[in-house]
Amino acid sequence: WDRKSGEIVKEMNKDSNNIENVLYNPNKLESAFFTLDGEKILASSEEYNNKVTLWDAGAGRKIYSCTSNNNMNAPAVISPDGKKILISRGENIGICDLNKGSLIKTLTAHKDRVLSAYFNQSGDRIVSLSVDGVINIWNAKSGKLLYALLNEKYIRASFFHNCGDYILATFETETRIWNSKNGNLIATIKI
Repeated sequence: WDRKSGEIVKEMNKDSNNIENVLYNPNKLESAFFTLDGEKILASSEEYNNKVTLWDAGAGRKIYSCTSNNNMNAPAVISPDGKKILISRGENIGICDLNKGSLIKTLTAHKDRVLSAYFNQSGDRIVSLSVDGVINIWNAKSGKLLYALLNEKYIRASFFHNCGDYILATFETETRIWNSKNGNLIATIKI
């Protein structure tokens, strides 16, 4: 569909040679995101060969597909500037070039599967969450681990606030908020 008018421009079906796994195999798709310009779609799947695929949204053509050597644990996400993607692979996080699919840097500090990884809004920091109970904050450019927020409880999710100044993490019975610049705990909200 045309993103401005909402008119259908092209229809794809399950027999098409185009984006067949994006719409017609939802049990195999982990995530799909438009790039900021709306020109491309980034799709990732843990269940379907650990693949990340970049599509031309207008033509419905595959630009590239790359397979992770390790199991992907979370959706691939696009950086705010639209130039990089994060791929959670086993205990590591890959920072890749969006247009080429090539690995730029690998972030290693978790001791168990990475469940999620996100850029903050300015794209200069990354938050990652692992089964090991640790939330790591990274410098997105250098790949340096800035600090780790250790937790004794099972973490369900962690995100940057839209302004990028806060990290929110949800647990079974509470939500915690940290200052993302220094790692200080600001508040604990009991559910």
